[in-house]
Amino acid sequence: MSGPTLSNIGSLRIIGLILLLQASIVFPVSAADIKNHVRVREAVTLLQLWLEAKRDYDILPGLSAAVVHDQELIWSGGYGMADQERGIAATPDSIYGICSISKLFTGIAIMQLRDTGELQLSDPVSKLLPRYGVNQVYKESSAVTVGGLLTHSSGIPADVDAPSSTGPDFEFPTREELLRLQSEQETLHPAATYFEYSNLGISLAGEIVAQLSGLSYQDYIKTNILEPMGLSSTWTRLPEEEVGKRMAVGYGARGRDGTRTIVNMYQAKGYTPAAGLASTAHDLAKFASWQFHLLNNGDDEVLAANTLREMYRPHFMLADWGAAQGLSFEVDMLNGKIHVGHTGTCPGFVSRILIEPQSQVAVVALVNANNVDVWNMTARMHEIIGPAIEAATNAEDAGGAGKDSVGAQIIANEDVTNLSDYTGLYDAWPFNADTAFISWEGKLAALRLSSNSPVHELRHWKHVEGDVFRRIRSDGVLAESWTFERDPSGKVVRVKVYGDYLQKIR
Repeated sequence: MSGPTLSNIGSLRIIGLILLLQASIVFPVSAADIKNHVRVREAVTLLQLWLEAKRDYDILPGLSAAVVHDQELIWSGGYGMADQERGIAATPDSIYGICSISKLFTGIAIMQLRDTGELQLSDPVSKLLPRYGVNQVYKESSAVTVGGLLTHSSGIPADVDAPSSTGPDFEFPTREELLRLQSEQETLHPAATYFEYSNLGISLAGEIVAQLSGLSYQDYIKTNILEPMGLSSTWTRLPEEEVGKRMAVGYGARGRDGTRTIVNMYQAKGYTPAAGLASTAHDLAKFASWQFHLLNNGDDEVLAANTLREMYRPHFMLADWGAAQGLSFEVDMLNGKIHVGHTGTCPGFVSRILIEPQSQVAVVALVNANNVDVWNMTARMHEIIGPAIEAATNAEDAGGAGKDSVGAQIIANEDVTNLSDYTGLYDAWPFNADTAFISWEGKLAALRLSSNSPVHELRHWKHVEGDVFRRIRSDGVLAESWTFERDPSGKVVRVKVYGDYLQKIR
């Protein structure tokens, strides 16, 4: 249910982050041009190969993912099994527990109520929630506020004294139990002093939503957020009626014998505002597109555009600039650009939505297993696809090179016209995992598919003559030759380096 530790962000980077959020961005290239651009197609090919391998090498039961740019679904896919025992394949429409991504919907609900004047972020929680009772043990502390709940800086503990993460049954507390048990808790720190991730805090924010709206939390979220956004495959619970159909079965961490066992289905109950929602890769991609639409058009659809920008901005920071937190949104800086979103972990599931507002690219990954580094997975997904989409949105590239067929890409600065003869999977056993040769930025490139950092580990080759290529070192100097060999029909079947061969698998 908890997110990753936030990376260090310096003061100058934070200032740059805020400026990026406030910038207006115009994309002159059509969605069709972007989706069909050769660089985007190259990136999608690498993304598919890498995620397929990631699923296999990490022994993941199932994996569903999606990439969206503005209003266009660039790609989506599923790998492995949503339900191994029933033989149900994972697809972009498989339903997963999305765990702490639920917190984003709770944050949006709070901000809706703020915008209608029902509350202020500076309001003490005790003012809005009569049953609030976490004991403040620091006399010098300021009040625990609504804003403190959304930024995990309130000082209240992560959870109440209930075994929500203990299997096999994962008995999350009911709403009534949570409200009773929270009054037995004490603050860990003075308010607004430390970042201390708190499922209890966001659950209390959900209670404020119910208290002020007069609706149950679930009804409020469905009526005021899910339905207006068109998120028809998102639930405020794990839909038991979809088991054996679209609902993924959760599996635990991989044991020493390499296997994963089934995790019993849970319901988050009182922790629903923090971790109880379920959704699909397609619906979360649609959720990201709603955000881009809001930012582009300045509409007040579900939420005011400026309120969403406010949620993206850092609202809590440590004195040493060591962490930054938005309003429910996790905020980070990667490769000089702001990334917002959320990570989730709960029994049997991990998830992440990563959104880059400047380029209007978002990626989603959902896995039905625990102890999986989904943060790294989505960061690497974005490194693969994000720059390609940005290249395709370049005004100078509109309608430009790369509109050839997928199987016969025209490669700039090469005297071969069909790199697809050489692309595919090659067997590098026993020293390496299978290696993929792909087209990348106009040249032949190769990657060990077990890599955890695919873009950084890509190696490039320059065509010399015929079926001969030379490896390009990182400094641009040419190195050893690699010769592709064909069978009598002319099909490439292996590649030779010195006296050794890699056999083509497919």
